[in-house]
Amino acid sequence: MTATEPHEIELKFAFDDADALRDWLDETFPLARGDGWKTHEITDVYFDTADQALKDAGYGARLRTIGSLTTLTLKSNVEVSGGLHRRLELEAPATKALDAEKWPDSEARSRVIDVVGARRLIESFVIGQQRRERYVTLGDSTAVASLDQGEVEYLGIAAGELQHLEIELREGEPAALRAVARQVARSGLATAEDHSKLELAKEMVEAVARVAPDDSWADAARKLLRKHLLRMLEREGATRAGDANALKQMRVATRRMRATWRVFGNAFAGAHAQHFDANLRHVAELLGAVRDLDVLLNTVGAREDVAAMAASWRARRDAAFDELMRHIDSRAYERFVDDFLEGTGARAFWHTGKHAHDKVAERATPSLERARDRMMAAADAASDSNEAAAWHQLRIAAKKMRYSLEAFRDVLDERAATDFIERLRAIQDNLGEMNDASVAAREAASWLTSAAGADAPPGQRVAVARYIGQSEGAVARKRADFATLWPALASSSVPPLVHN
Repeated sequence: MTATEPHEIELKFAFDDADALRDWLDETFPLARGDGWKTHEITDVYFDTADQALKDAGYGARLRTIGSLTTLTLKSNVEVSGGLHRRLELEAPATKALDAEKWPDSEARSRVIDVVGARRLIESFVIGQQRRERYVTLGDSTAVASLDQGEVEYLGIAAGELQHLEIELREGEPAALRAVARQVARSGLATAEDHSKLELAKEMVEAVARVAPDDSWADAARKLLRKHLLRMLEREGATRAGDANALKQMRVATRRMRATWRVFGNAFAGAHAQHFDANLRHVAELLGAVRDLDVLLNTVGAREDVAAMAASWRARRDAAFDELMRHIDSRAYERFVDDFLEGTGARAFWHTGKHAHDKVAERATPSLERARDRMMAAADAASDSNEAAAWHQLRIAAKKMRYSLEAFRDVLDERAATDFIERLRAIQDNLGEMNDASVAAREAASWLTSAAGADAPPGQRVAVARYIGQSEGAVARKRADFATLWPALASSSVPPLVHN
């Protein structure tokens, strides 16, 4: 923060009794004519990008609405000592919409755009507060005292309350505020607060964002869907840049969203929910097409003896990636994300389903039991079959079981849930490697019978045939390993709920 940049210097205190504190302020700092208390109803919407670009750049950002006026506030470079906060503060007119391109031109807007670029701004939480404020005279200095009482909301769910006294210096020297800090401390009515509202609210939001036993089925769904949506958007930029691991993580996020939708789908109803489900499935399929070819290419690495086949797979991968990018750049994808954000937000417009208002404590265990029953049935079918499709269905059922457990992890016995999930991971790794080897053998055999395979040099065809044999051998070994791993998982029961 340079000397020429706008900044604020203020004291922050937490308190319990607003009326007693107001009376003390009036007694200690007598009112001048016309300087009485004024009351404002304020809505603060704090925001950032999915990957926390503003936070990483050292900024906290909000849109503050008082009456019909909305102001963008950008703060940074906090220096804190005994409740005295000194920081950069930029304010400018804005609109309620989280679209920086549509705000009036200002230094605050320019800094936001410089940091976030084309990334989407997303509501983090809202603080609705009543502010009572008045001027106070501190010798040769002037300040504004504000008594703020507010409630933090995440996705429209109450997360906690904040009660702060703020005394902001308007004219004069910071030493005047330090003298006031000592007076407030002696009063015993408030304690110095070294954390900003942003920091305190984030802690509250982190707690309420976890699924709780008394959550409604719909609220639990919105929390989980929002979490995985942000993870998908967080990895979008790196995926665009060609990062294969980011693409994998983006695909996992869509899989978790789809799993959440299957578990909680009866919380929502109507054509809008069906439309969302179809769009989510389409995004997941496009990501999956690229990721599956990445896995195939990893099985051959830099092997020169199967280079012709690998080149064919790489060309398919490039085409699948181009199709994915066209979709991510499309208006349809933008509408899908907009709908997703609004549908999981405080002003959700998805129609409620018949179980929307049921409690997690009522529905979690039956849901987990059904997922376990489906996994056990799939295991019975696979164990009696040599068909890759049956083993693939078991892999899917085990993955759904794990995602369901992880969705409810915060309300389950911790040790039992962890043990079950670790056993599921071991089975998933086994079935995943089995599936990868099975797909590799099938894709290689398909290539051999294709026109490209028929035209390949004989040495390459022999090497591909050897590759097929190696892949089929890997499938057989993984099926043998499964027989050793499965009993531990089969004996695991659904963890009990913890009612806290």
